[in-house]
Amino acid sequence: MIGRFFVPPIVAMLVAITARADYYPQYYYNRGPSRPPIISLTLDPQECINTSFRIAAREERDEDMLRFLDNKADINSRSEEGATALMYVSRNCAPTIAKTLLARGADAGLEDLHGRTALIYAAQESCSSVIEILLQSRRVRIHHKDKLGKTAIDYAIENSRLEEGGPTFETIHLLDVASLKKKK
Repeated sequence: MIGRFFVPPIVAMLVAITARADYYPQYYYNRGPSRPPIISLTLDPQECINTSFRIAAREERDEDMLRFLDNKADINSRSEEGATALMYVSRNCAPTIAKTLLARGADAGLEDLHGRTALIYAAQESCSSVIEILLQSRRVRIHHKDKLGKTAIDYAIENSRLEEGGPTFETIHLLDVASLKKKK
């Protein structure tokens, strides 16, 4: 009983805390700053691991991300919006994590509910370092159009109009060269 409500025993199983005390010592020993534990609420333990894995990738937590992968997280698992960890990493411009995900088998050709791929997200953010890594993947689709009918090159050009100089021109160049290679 909690208050006036009876809580069935299954509710106790709904909360899965995916962090351990030794990863976040400040909570237990007050030893300096660290990040809070990743917590996921779900009925399915596998979905809990997958969600926690995507959060770790999005927040660039290398050790946590690898720990979840070692615990059988699906590297291509999707959020409610259809986004994968590689899409989050591409949006956040994290080249080292993108390289790790691709080395572990992440699919660069997957698209979310809006039809956007990891390459489109990287182009939207003018992240030439992640684009360069994604273009090395066999599954990347350079000419893929999202539901708005735009390709990664279209987003890179759109960003070049918004920003003077910067990495956007390098992004357009990388995509153009890759596009020409794929046509041959």
